[in-house]
Parts: sequence; structure tokens; C-alpha cells
Amino acid sequence: DATGHVVSGTWKGLWFKDLDKEVFLDLKQRSMIFQEMQYVHSYPFCYRCETTLFYHAVPAWFIHVQKIKSRLLEINENMNWYPAHLKEGRFKNTIETAPDWNISRNRYWATSIPIWRCHACKNTLVVGSIAELKSLAIDLPKGDFDLHKDVMDEVHISCKTCGKAMCRVPEVLDCWVESASMPFAQMHYPFENKEKFEQNFPAHFVSEYISQTRAWFYVSTVMSGILFDKPPFLHVLTTGTFLAADGSKLSKSKRNFTDPMILLEQFGADAFRLYMLSSSVMKGEAVRFEDKGVEEIYRKFTLLLTNVLQFYKMYSHDHQKDVKKFVHVLDRWMMARVHQATHDFTTYLDQYNTVDSCRVLFELIDDISTWFVRRSRARFKGEDLHDRAAAISCLKTVLVHVAKLCAPFAPFIAEKLYLDVGPAKESVHLEDWPEANKKLVDEKLLSDMTIVRQIVTLALAARETAKIPVRQALSKLTVSGAKVDEEFVAIIAEEVNIKTAEWKEGKELSVDLDTTLTPELKAEGFAREIVRRIQQLRKKAGLLPQDTVVVHLTCSTQAKKDLDQHLASMQKQVGAKKLVFEAVDTMQHKEMFVIQEENVEVGLEKK
Repeated sequence: DATGHVVSGTWKGLWFKDLDKEVFLDLKQRSMIFQEMQYVHSYPFCYRCETTLFYHAVPAWFIHVQKIKSRLLEINENMNWYPAHLKEGRFKNTIETAPDWNISRNRYWATSIPIWRCHACKNTLVVGSIAELKSLAIDLPKGDFDLHKDVMDEVHISCKTCGKAMCRVPEVLDCWVESASMPFAQMHYPFENKEKFEQNFPAHFVSEYISQTRAWFYVSTVMSGILFDKPPFLHVLTTGTFLAADGSKLSKSKRNFTDPMILLEQFGADAFRLYMLSSSVMKGEAVRFEDKGVEEIYRKFTLLLTNVLQFYKMYSHDHQKDVKKFVHVLDRWMMARVHQATHDFTTYLDQYNTVDSCRVLFELIDDISTWFVRRSRARFKGEDLHDRAAAISCLKTVLVHVAKLCAPFAPFIAEKLYLDVGPAKESVHLEDWPEANKKLVDEKLLSDMTIVRQIVTLALAARETAKIPVRQALSKLTVSGAKVDEEFVAIIAEEVNIKTAEWKEGKELSVDLDTTLTPELKAEGFAREIVRRIQQLRKKAGLLPQDTVVVHLTCSTQAKKDLDQHLASMQKQVGAKKLVFEAVDTMQHKEMFVIQEENVEVGLEKK
């Protein structure tokens, strides 16, 4: 019986574990033992009181899944799964191989199955609501209404067939019945919120990890199929699982992971979220969680974006009026990139594809930082006020747009970006989703800029091979296999530091650098290297871009002669009122270095 005791026969009343010895002796006395041996094996015990457990067949209540299986398969066709292979794979197989669903449990504390049975005539009644139970019960307890087993077992209903008292069946509900009932039960449907529920069912989107294909996703589909003949949800995003760095299961007892709060403290919640959203765990795969992955996202997203914001704030203080129409090729390209990325980002999000959405976002941030901002630095502090305003306006527009794109994935830095740049609303999270302006996505401009960057990459590699630093100007770059508009040539020239570019026919893209160094080119390279050292010294001194200085230089007579024709340009680049050849011995901010075998000393005096 349910207590583990024999109910009839020679050993009636004996507990099943005590019975082991009796059965063995009986078999031995009747010479029915084939072999006798010791066998050590695991055995189940109650984890609370350590009592020996046993398997026992008991009556149970089932949902007849076989009867509706074909309809469940049809309902599955109306759901979109991410990753898509689960729809015709794991989930379809779960339905096809599903047994009938045992919805009853023999426990004490759980929700009662609302079925009353008459022991006299076997009449059965299913009660459909609390109101119905109140109208039928003959001994309902007073006070607060409680549907748990201990209360409901004491409630009886008068049998309409024989007049005897009906008792509730002793079983309680499997918790998965309640989980599967969540969509309507949370709204107390159909007793309340009928219109609200029916307007919002099925759910548009749910997300859970992949094992729920055989659990919550499945039972929800069964329940919804039976009650509403509909899928419970339209879009299902299924995640994989994170493992420890060594591939083992994450374990609280083993502590084989870094405390998440430590990672949040070091790298922020945004990097933590983006690491997970950009990993293949979002494709339903198992992924090894590694701290360095969070750190990498912090560096290539959070840090990069923060630096761009700081750069903007450094020059936005004197920005008076936004420029609406952009003329400079870098501004037009940047706007094209932002709206191209917005289109791609939105498309992937519509597909619930967070991995490729993150890739688009990371590539955009990299382009803003390492190409637009870096190539526009001179414009941000240039004397052409309209071009300067255009560069600042373009970056401002881009940062606001990026803040809106980032908001679902990186809510904290998105809010900081939005509020620091100058909000239109109280929060970025109150903004509408940004739309891609197709008119601004100039495909030829984007293609040409891609070619330009490829040319620059090849030219810089050629410099590396020739061991000629970028600050050393060269006379000519010859490009074969491609040609871009003239407005791009200046970008190539500045990035590669060459005087002219020539174009030749060719099947494949290639470059050839003229590495001949004339005295004039060496002098220019000498000047640029000194500018770099002055800028480093300004940074060490804690000077801001708007701070002006007097620069003192000491060097040889020949070096001074080489620098004469570049002094005006150098003075402008380093924000100096003047640049003089005087001793720097008494100056607080000074540095000695060697360039092209020349000893040079630089000193700064703030003015």
C-alpha cells in the first residue's frame, strides 16, 4: 500500500524493506536462487528524514494528449521559433513523442484538483469556479477562502444523484498546470478582464532557456490548445545555457564562477548584458562564460562610446547652432552609416536576432570612434567655423541616434549619452524607436568609403614593411584596381601622410608607396614628430584643448632651419600663441627626446 506495507498473504503487514530477507529465505528454501552475490548500488532516500523510498503505482489524473496531438502540431506551425530549427526539430519532436499528461500529485501542500466524487454512487462533479463551489458546498469554512488541500478536503457537496455527501478527490495539481495557466490565470480570466485578455492573447513574445521546450513551452501549448485552440505565444526566443569557463556546469556549491556583482562593479551592467546578448547562447547553444568576454565588450563598446562622448563634450561648449544639412564627405558618410546600421539593427531585432543586432551596433561604434572622430579631429578645432559646427552637429546627431539604438541593450550608457548630449525628453527610454532614413543611405558613398579604408589599410601595411612611421610624409601613393571621387583623396592623403595619389587600371586592389625621402619630406616628418611630443606634454600638464601656451624649443641650428617653414602649422596644431627657440631649463613642463638623431628639448608655458 501507500505506506510500503504488504496488504495480504503470508507476509501481511510487513514493511517492504523488512520483506527482503523473508523473500530471500523463501527462495533459498525452495532452491530457486540461481546466484548469490553482494551488489553495491545507489538507492533513494528522503532528503529530509532519510527514510527509505520506494516506487508505488497509484491512480492518477491525465490530460488525454493523444486525442489533441495532431492539433498541437498544427498550432506549432503558427508559432515563430528563434532559433528557427526548434520549430520543426526539438519542439515538434516533443509534441510527437509526448505521452498523456499526468496532472495529479499525491502531496499535501498544493492547489487542490476541483473534483468531487460520491463514494456511494460514484457520481463525479467538476467545480468550475469559487462562486459555484460556494453555491454547492454544504460545509464551507467561514473566513478567508483558501483553495489548498487541507481546507478543501473538509468541504463536501450534496450529491444530486443519491443525496449523499460528495468528497473531494485526494490529489493536488501538478505545478505545471498552474504554470501553463499563467496567461489567463494572471488576469483571473474568464471571471475578470475578459476583453483585455482576449485582446492580448496570444502573447507576442516570450523567452526562456532551451530545456523549456519540453516543459513550460510544451505545457503552455497543450493548455492553450485545449482551451482556446490557439498557440499561447507567437514568438519564442529560446536561449542556451552558460557553462563555467572549463566547460563544467555552473555550480553554487563549487563556486566555479566569478560573483556577478564583482563583474558588474568592474565593467558595468551594460557590458554584462551585451556579452550575453551577443553570444551564441542567444541561438540556443551552450556557451562557456568567461570574464574576459565581459571585459572585451567593456573595451570595445562602453569605453569606446564613453571616449567619443568625452570628445564631443570637449568641443561642444562653444557650439552655438546645429547644422541641419551636411556637406563634408565624412559627415555625409557618417549619417549614411548610422541610418544603414539602424535599418540592419531593426531588421535583426524584428527577427529576434540579438547576436547580429549586437554585431551591427559594435561595428557602428567602432566606425564612429576609429574613423569619423579620428578623421575629423582637425575639423573640430579648425578655423572654418561652419565646417567646425557641421562636424560637432553631426557627432551630436549620431550620439543621440546611437543612444536610442542602444537603449534596449545598454540602458545605462544610452541614458548617459542622451542626457549629456542634450535631451529632447526626460529620458531616452521615453523616445520612439529611431527609423532609418533611406534617402540618407548613399550606397555609392558607403562603397567608396569602404574602398578608401581598404586603400589606407594596404598603404599603412606598406609603411610598416618599409619601416617608415606614419608621421614621416611621403611624396606619392599609386593605387591600382580602384578609383574614388576626388573628395576622398584628401582623406587618404591625411591618413597615410602622402602628398599626392595616382590611380592605375588593375584587376585587383593594390598600392605602391614612393618611399624616397627628400630633405623637405624629412623636415616635415621632423616637425610632425615634435608636434606629437608637444601634444603629449600638454596632456601630461593637464591642459584642455582651449588652453593656449607658449612653446619653447632648444635644438641644433640645422634642426631649427628644417623647422622654419613649418612653425606656423605647428603653432596652430598645438594651440600655441607662439613658438620660440629659447632655453627651457626653468620650466615646470618640459621633455627631452631624440628625433632623426637630433636632440630636442620642449618646454610649455601656459598663457
